[in-house]
Amino acid sequence: MKTYLGIAIAASALLAAPAFACEGARAEKMAEARDASFAEADADADGVLTAEEFVVFESAMRRAKRAQHFDRVDADGDGVVTAEELENARPPHRRRPPL
Repeated sequence: MKTYLGIAIAASALLAAPAFACEGARAEKMAEARDASFAEADADADGVLTAEEFVVFESAMRRAKRAQHFDRVDADGDGVVTAEELENARPPHRRRPPL
């Protein structure tokens, strides 16, 4: 029984590996944003966040997530988002039919 469970876990990990690889760059950017946001929020540079500093940290992380989302939607990287890019960024099952 334990052998089958071990095989099932190993197979699941192998099947999920490509998805994790695709998310690697995004996860790395978010880790960088988290570190920068922490440094920005840690006003007294003591390595910990007070409740007030945590509010600043959360705000900085929201800005970083919005910026990352904008970059993902801006498919051609020209710094602006067209209606077409906005529509194409939606998951296929949520796209609007053409008029």
